[in-house]
Amino acid sequence: MTTKKRIMLTAVVMAAVVILVACGSDSKNGRKKNPADNSDENLTLYYANSTWTDLFPEVFTRDQLVTTENLIDTVMNALMDSGEMTDKQVPVPQGVTYQRYTYDGQATINLMFNVDWEATDTYEMVLSKAAFVRTLTQIESVKKVVYEYTDIANENSIVREELTNDSFSDMDNFMNPHEEYNIYMPDSTGQKLVQKTIDLDRSAPESLEEQMVAGLRMSYDGTV
Repeated sequence: MTTKKRIMLTAVVMAAVVILVACGSDSKNGRKKNPADNSDENLTLYYANSTWTDLFPEVFTRDQLVTTENLIDTVMNALMDSGEMTDKQVPVPQGVTYQRYTYDGQATINLMFNVDWEATDTYEMVLSKAAFVRTLTQIESVKKVVYEYTDIANENSIVREELTNDSFSDMDNFMNPHEEYNIYMPDSTGQKLVQKTIDLDRSAPESLEEQMVAGLRMSYDGTV
């Protein structure tokens, strides 16, 4: 090899070494970031407090690199385990038994429960829904939570309710499950409508639609 070729080869090797050293220095100085550097972000898990009068929030650190399915599974497992702390409770009220959940891979989580309606408390039922929905909708891919309650006394009786985070934008109103609606009945002559007000209960075994139909079927003075 000629002297000229040896000089050129040496120059190339030295340049390569300088580039490698520079890259390593950038990495150590934080100029080149590993994707895992930003992999942690906090979520808030909502449990029920020990007296079932309010929500009990707890910070949960998650890894953004896991799949949505794995993250949902991790969050659900955490919600169903209150640990050794006595000031928080798994957000499944008395009279209700959690069965399982499904995720459609797009935006909806279905939560399935068995329920003994005679043993449930209205306030606790609503608090439970708030805990699950507020927790799960923090996951980017989850937009709504559908509840399926199967009556233990009649497996064919299933109540479904769809909720989003917006359902709890006015928490004070939501914690009161009763809401008044207007219905319209024909008067005794059938010539005009009479407005009536009925009270619907979001925590009742019957859906709001079923309660509305039942209200329309009721007999009122002066209406048919």
